[in-house]
Amino acid sequence: MVFLAAASNVGLDYLNIHDQISGFATSVLYDRGGTGWSDRMELPRTAEEVATELRALLAAAGLPGPYVLVAHSLGGAYARRFGQLFPGDVAGVVSLDGFHEDWDSYMPERLHLAGAKQPQPGRFQYRLIRPVIARMYRKMLAGWPDGIREQLIDYVRGAVTHTGGITHLKKLLEYAAQYQIKSGIHGPTDISPIGMAAALHLGLAIHNFGIQEYARHSAQTLTVFQTSYRFEDGLLHPGDRPGLGVEVDLEAAAAFPYRAAYLPVNRLALDGTVHDW
Repeated sequence: MVFLAAASNVGLDYLNIHDQISGFATSVLYDRGGTGWSDRMELPRTAEEVATELRALLAAAGLPGPYVLVAHSLGGAYARRFGQLFPGDVAGVVSLDGFHEDWDSYMPERLHLAGAKQPQPGRFQYRLIRPVIARMYRKMLAGWPDGIREQLIDYVRGAVTHTGGITHLKKLLEYAAQYQIKSGIHGPTDISPIGMAAALHLGLAIHNFGIQEYARHSAQTLTVFQTSYRFEDGLLHPGDRPGLGVEVDLEAAAAFPYRAAYLPVNRLALDGTVHDW
């Protein structure tokens, strides 16, 4: 059985019934691309794209059909399209208030989808339903896996130069990906353009990229480190030179003798209290 979630739901919203079904049949929960814990997707998306994506996902997971599709609300559109495209893979469809593309043909005009208005609860209604919703979610979330229910980390903030190099940071980020944690690679000016280029290429090589910190280096720095990466319209482009794409001019570097520099100490000498810089 494969659950196709409603528009505002994720696969884990059906965990309780999934656990009961899995006692006697194979049950699959998944998040459509762009929802839940799946990767982001550009909108709009067609029902055919979603159905084809689901079939490829089931094949990659080694789960052969035919399937019983459990379609909730908007999931009904995707289940119907799945059946049209791959009829041999469908044993049946269970419709949970499922969406149908012919809705407007059978409903009065005041209920047509284009003109439907969502109810807007007032302050009094919110006050009444809030305790009920809180109890419902406490009960529902209690059964979610700890790795998701207690997920307290969103990003790993590290630098290639501080974590042992590209290979070591990549291993760290691959481990983080198992817990839906994204990268947030450090990119201050005290890390050279070589470190910046390494971070940029690493970000392109992982699937849990989150954000790349970027601070522009000074003109003097860039006379020594000639980079192929560039920053345009809020985006970093890696360039097309071999390797990391950074050339070091040693003669230019000789004009800037090394001077030791340190970040401020953020611990009081008197009692060891930690404080802001």
